[in-house]
Amino acid sequence: MRTISWREGKITLLDQTALPHTVQELEIVHYRDLIDAIKRLAVRGAPALGVAGAYGVALILHNAAKENWSMERIDSAIAELREARPTAVNLAWGVDQMKSIVPQGFAKVLARAEEIASEDAIANRAMGKHGADFLMNKCGERKLRILTHCNTGALATTEWGTALG
Repeated sequence: MRTISWREGKITLLDQTALPHTVQELEIVHYRDLIDAIKRLAVRGAPALGVAGAYGVALILHNAAKENWSMERIDSAIAELREARPTAVNLAWGVDQMKSIVPQGFAKVLARAEEIASEDAIANRAMGKHGADFLMNKCGERKLRILTHCNTGALATTEWGTALG
């Protein structure tokens, strides 16, 4: 299940505040709605926040084209997105990945955001496999109880959890 993606001019993300009782997607059409979703923890988990930051810059350029924003307004919106959750390092990282390519336009920014989302899924699947292989080699078939720190499951990423897949 993909927790965050770009579809038809908007960001679609799983609303984690509705879980576990309801599976609900949010369709984010304006960057301020993304900031609100980030602040109210509808999207959480470091990798997911990084991808949200990347897609968020694409959304800002999409909004800017429709509303004829100045470069100053675009820069202000990007800074506002970056500060939506000041302690979220991955959010800042995702935004920062996009800043240098903003002058190349929306298509380039969206393509890079899609790459970041795909790279997240690939890296997390590899981490999960590596962790599982390590545990199987060290512990064999005996039962384990594993405690992870922070959000490590698939909901914290684009589609595949970090620690155990």
